[in-house]
Amino acid sequence: MKKKHLLGVLAVALCLMGCSNEESSEIDAMLEEAESNKNSSILSEVNGENYATALQYCAESKAGFYYYDGSRVYLLNKQNGDGVLLCAKINCEHDYYIDEDRVLNTCDAIFELSNCIQVYNDKLYIDVAADTTVQTLYRMNNDGTAREVVIENIFEHYEERMQQMEESGDIDLDGIGASVSWEIYNDIIYLCSIIESEEEDKSILYVDTYNVHSGEKIEELAKETIKGSNGIIIDINIYSNNLKLSTSISEQISGGMGEYIEYKRFFDVDISTGEVNSLLEDSSVSTYAMIDEGMLYREKGEDFYLVNANGQKELCIELNEIEKECVNTVCYTGEYIFITPNLKNKNLVDEYGYYTKVYDKEYKLLDTIKLPDNMMPIAGHNQILLSLRGQQKLYFFDPAQIGTGNVEVKEYTVK
Repeated sequence: MKKKHLLGVLAVALCLMGCSNEESSEIDAMLEEAESNKNSSILSEVNGENYATALQYCAESKAGFYYYDGSRVYLLNKQNGDGVLLCAKINCEHDYYIDEDRVLNTCDAIFELSNCIQVYNDKLYIDVAADTTVQTLYRMNNDGTAREVVIENIFEHYEERMQQMEESGDIDLDGIGASVSWEIYNDIIYLCSIIESEEEDKSILYVDTYNVHSGEKIEELAKETIKGSNGIIIDINIYSNNLKLSTSISEQISGGMGEYIEYKRFFDVDISTGEVNSLLEDSSVSTYAMIDEGMLYREKGEDFYLVNANGQKELCIELNEIEKECVNTVCYTGEYIFITPNLKNKNLVDEYGYYTKVYDKEYKLLDTIKLPDNMMPIAGHNQILLSLRGQQKLYFFDPAQIGTGNVEVKEYTVK
């Protein structure tokens, strides 16, 4: 097998938290301080080409959105549409290095190789990788201060397990790899991993639990052998005591002379019992979102179906012919479902315009929102965050306007 480094992958975690007036005032004060400390080089960097890099992860509080662009964390204020880097250090250059000798900077907004960002109980959680084998989970205040370690090295826990598996003959560490990601729910950190097995074309899915306050391991909640190798954890969501896990994994084609096909595999883990159920194994799933009841998905050219933990499927949302060919984004916020076509044909844009359709959890159409450009909802609950395709400019609107037929979409301004 091809040797891989231990490296976590994307796990977009959206967690809603309570917010007092004091919290909003705190963030406003932090934004004002950061604004007074910034210099012209920050403006050119954020508003220029570097700001157009791919938006990777985001998390929401009632006061603002935090988003991570692959190297830095920004905070967006919901009240006025302003955003700044999550660093209030005086005269900070907000760069990786502080001089030409490439001495590492200590900017509070910089996080190397982050895998996941989440807001939980008025705190911001984010993991940071010193390299591809050391990844630490941190907790900090919502303004980025008072950073503290929750789990010293996430990968150490799996390295120990892999060493034990090697000693028992289950794997050969010389050609093995793992994908690791996490989410916090009800004071517990759920750490999920896929580790390749020595058995050909097999991997092992683990779900381990940790105390969110102390970082101490509680138990191994689930262990499941699954088909395929080179597994990657794409996304984790927890709804109604069920952990929904989406993965990408390769499976050897029977009689294919070493050829592999890549599948998207989706699992449901009952966090009260540790029981693992396969929601769907399909290489043709083109668009999906994990929701409370299971997984909402579609294949290319088809309508949206729901598959639950028992594997039962039902038609949920019918699309028109244009949408069947163009829809490639579905976003679930915990309250709303957004379905958005990616219209690339100029004639279609001229005829229909850019839009997103909003459905409730009963799959009832609530509104069709006109969009100023080709964008897609990516997160939100108390406010919806949208991303401009290709350029990654950020937009927002107030969900209280849904159903009025007159939703106003505004652009965030990062200073």
